[in-house]
Amino acid sequence: MFKGLSNLGSLLRHAQEISGRMKGLNDELRARRATGSAGGGMVEVELNGLLEVLRCRIDPQLVAQGDREMIEELVTTALN
Repeated sequence: MFKGLSNLGSLLRHAQEISGRMKGLNDELRARRATGSAGGGMVEVELNGLLEVLRCRIDPQLVAQGDREMIEELVTTALN
């Protein structure tokens, strides 16, 4: 009758182990960094391993040109 309870306990321990591993992996990914650039470095974007944008730099000369579509395209290219 109590045989199923030992399996449940084992399952819960296993779930806790997996949860701990996932947290460790999440922390590792959050610490990783990647930088993408476009337009000869006129746009730079820095991401972490969770694909969160940490920094976006756009050259002031590019902004001064006022070409919104080009800036959007370069930001997209740098992100990809």
